Amino acid sequence: MEASAFRKSSFLLIGLATSALAQSGIRLSGVPERLEFPIRAGGNLILTAEVEGPRPKAVWLAASLRSKGRVLLSEAGKRRYQINLADGLVSTVLLHEKSEGQFRIFAETDRGDLLQSLPVSFSIRAGPAGRWICFVREAGKYLQAGTSSRDARWLSPEEVDRIELRCEDALPEASHKARAGKVERTFKPDRERRALVLELDPEIRAAWEENGGLQVGPTDGEGGVALRSRPQRLDLAATKAEGIVHQRHSVEVPGSRGYLEVHAGDVTAGQVLLEVQNAEGEIMLANRPVREGDRLPLRVGREEYTLSIERLRNFLTGDDYVVFSVSQLEPAESTRIERLIRRIETSKVVFFREGVEYGPEEATAHIRDKYQRAGPKARNLDEFIEKVASRSWTTGEPYRVKLEDGRTVAAETWLKEQAAALEREGEAAAPERGPSSRGAPGEPRDR
Repeated sequence: MEASAFRKSSFLLIGLATSALAQSGIRLSGVPERLEFPIRAGGNLILTAEVEGPRPKAVWLAASLRSKGRVLLSEAGKRRYQINLADGLVSTVLLHEKSEGQFRIFAETDRGDLLQSLPVSFSIRAGPAGRWICFVREAGKYLQAGTSSRDARWLSPEEVDRIELRCEDALPEASHKARAGKVERTFKPDRERRALVLELDPEIRAAWEENGGLQVGPTDGEGGVALRSRPQRLDLAATKAEGIVHQRHSVEVPGSRGYLEVHAGDVTAGQVLLEVQNAEGEIMLANRPVREGDRLPLRVGREEYTLSIERLRNFLTGDDYVVFSVSQLEPAESTRIERLIRRIETSKVVFFREGVEYGPEEATAHIRDKYQRAGPKARNLDEFIEKVASRSWTTGEPYRVKLEDGRTVAAETWLKEQAAALEREGEAAAPERGPSSRGAPGEPRDR
């Protein structure tokens, strides 16, 4: 961002009349009437764009069609796209592009047609001088983290190697520190960059992740910025934790430190629409109808979990609710299933599904998709083979496999042979191998 933009200590005030936003096939909704930039980093302000007509190949936010600075919207359903206006990249682009008080949502179709929404107007007003702004370098890119204790950006500590405090007018004179639990580090001045700088070491990163947050601010304790840690796992006191969410409400996923929320729609006809979203606006589990006993796969950082629907309560009067639980997927079983899927992918056999031939990669993609949707049908390796990978859910017809020697056998028979071979090879402790581990099915792999 240009230095002049920081000197202005600018705030963006955006006024939206959401019901009136519609032009050239793009309708905008879901934004409060007034927004203030910089937005509190821990909050979410989701703008939704509905694009009429054919599915566009790109949808983006920009000050104008000629602007080089663009922020892509994420697909959130059929012809629905979303962007979190709390993302610092939005305000950075608008200020850098000198947007003259407005931005639009644009879309490009496969035919090359360009669509645009009505303009979203905003104004700039001066703020107090001398603010310092926190920037972090995550995965090699600088991100604006915020300017006050209200800010709480979610980050991955293992990918952050540098934090900078930049001032609009001059280098901050007061000493600043980063603290996580009992571990703290002091920033050093870098007058050439007009900033206070902290290079992170493994100890402060580990403390940041363990405590769930890193507080950055002056040593006198006045002000500061909270940098949150994206959870790499759920902090569950036991192997399973339950929660209750009332219809049309959201609650925190147990053990997620406020990062994940479950939202429930109306409980009706023995089912409910359920959605899981993280604090950054990303949909982890899209709206889908579920019933009692359904189990949904949920990945949190490095770990796999199961979100189970324990009970649905539907009353004649009062608030209906859903009792759900989260539990970690049995490591041994998930490892065995994943390794068998990889064995299918690296094989040289041909799969026959409803009379049509499929190569290993195509067959793997289909089976993996079924596994992700299987829920309680695949709680262990045997159930995966028998109920997911061996037959069609639509017709019930068994799959068959053509071997390298030309013989054709039932897919269930071949899969059980491969599972037994993997057990003999003793690879249960290495679920993720690179391309060098590939070998013919049923043969020992190179070590």
